[in-house]
Amino acid sequence: QNTGYNGSNIWQAIYEENCFVRSGSEKEMCYEERVLYRLLSGMHTSINIHISLAYFPPLKGKRSQWMPNPQRFVDHYSGHPERLLNLHFAFVVVLRALYIAAPHLEQYPFETGNVLEDRRTKRLIERLVESHVLTSCGEVFSAFDESMLFKDETVGLHDTRTWYRGLTMDGRLISLKQQFKGVFRNISRILDCVSCQKCKLHAKLQLLGIGTALKILLSPEQQQRQVVLSLSREEVVALFNTIGRWSNAITGVQQLSKLYQASLLSMQPLTTTTPL
Repeated sequence: QNTGYNGSNIWQAIYEENCFVRSGSEKEMCYEERVLYRLLSGMHTSINIHISLAYFPPLKGKRSQWMPNPQRFVDHYSGHPERLLNLHFAFVVVLRALYIAAPHLEQYPFETGNVLEDRRTKRLIERLVESHVLTSCGEVFSAFDESMLFKDETVGLHDTRTWYRGLTMDGRLISLKQQFKGVFRNISRILDCVSCQKCKLHAKLQLLGIGTALKILLSPEQQQRQVVLSLSREEVVALFNTIGRWSNAITGVQQLSKLYQASLLSMQPLTTTTPL
């Protein structure tokens, strides 16, 4: 829902502090940097779509529920289709993580002590891992290959790409994986500056969802079961929540597009807003 919070400075800091802007174009980024950029861009897009889906709050005598703002959606994305593509890319990444984790999730200790809730959770997990999406969309899951990440861990001074320029205090070169983890810690610290508590909660939850997905994807095949079963409950919840939010956002693209087209046909003006 639209909280009225302007997060443009936060997103600018996230992109700039992690060299996504200073690196130049996306083509000039190393592969790992492009992947993380697209994941964060997908998260950014999802958040903006959800705001557009529930933009106008209930108003006595006018509307009884939250209403969408299709014009805001068009203002954000009509000239930036790559942002919507990044949302789809990010969704494929987290879905692939779920696909890998699925065989082991039924053994995950979800017990809370509440028998009824535990049974309900078990049924929902079974429905999720047996979903036709996970069993019949092999081509989708092959669209992202995590084995391409961190193939070259040898960091050399001759490499001028942004992520290879960092040095520790004693002059040792920082490995690519260490820099990758450092970016997540840096983003989390930036999110601590968000004054809107609801916004901060949703952003940190999705950031944790991305981190959990990458932890699963980057674990050696023989250790995947151990990694999944050792995930904290917060990590599992974050992964599920992120998948759900991004799935809703993709559906929301169709909904907002149809509403905008309908408004053009009826020639009813829509409120124009300044993009966050």
